[in-house]
Amino acid sequence: MESVTLNPAGYGIVNIDSVGKLESIPVKYEVDGGWPDEYAVSVWNSDKKNTLVIENQELTKAGNALIWQIEPEADGLAKGSYYYEIVNKTMKHREIIGDLKISE
Repeated sequence: MESVTLNPAGYGIVNIDSVGKLESIPVKYEVDGGWPDEYAVSVWNSDKKNTLVIENQELTKAGNALIWQIEPEADGLAKGSYYYEIVNKTMKHREIIGDLKISE
């Protein structure tokens, strides 16, 4: 997994490629000082946000990491391309956005 530096004035863009439909992988976003608030992820069928697939799924925290456990089959994500946003629920703004690709 690559390291991404986030700009505190905006949001980060992190694209996640080729997660297998039957996989269960943790994606960790780490920052110095940790993640002080509450966070959730929402996933749509595209960046146009036509169809919401996952709504406000809570993310966990461990140390300085924010963790999204991606489980395509359990979350109803079929093979294809999606768009996601991780939102700071306390401050009500986007922290991270990106594309998510699910493979067979």
